[in-house]
Amino acid sequence: MTNLIVGVLLVSKLVTVECHGLQIFVLIELYYLAVSPPTTVPGGDLAPTNRSAVCLANSTALVEAWARIDYKFDLMYSKRAFIHWYVSEGMEEHEFNEARENLGALEKG
Repeated sequence: MTNLIVGVLLVSKLVTVECHGLQIFVLIELYYLAVSPPTTVPGGDLAPTNRSAVCLANSTALVEAWARIDYKFDLMYSKRAFIHWYVSEGMEEHEFNEARENLGALEKG
């Protein structure tokens, strides 16, 4: 059994924010997806439930989170920390560069 998307709802909301005596209008768009009940693996880590929720939000606030992850990745990779573990498991070093490029693309949006 797989999860099926049964509906998509776009909610747009105009919010007024006051900053230093100025009123700023911000348009927030949220996409809600309705799906059938999630499936679970018997004996797995997730408890069975009859509900699930997903929200996709278009926000620049996520850029800061991706920037922090990029910074940590760059710091660890520059020190070659844990690279030998992944290489010994069959990963190739060029895959780290591809992963960093993908992270950079997420940060830029």
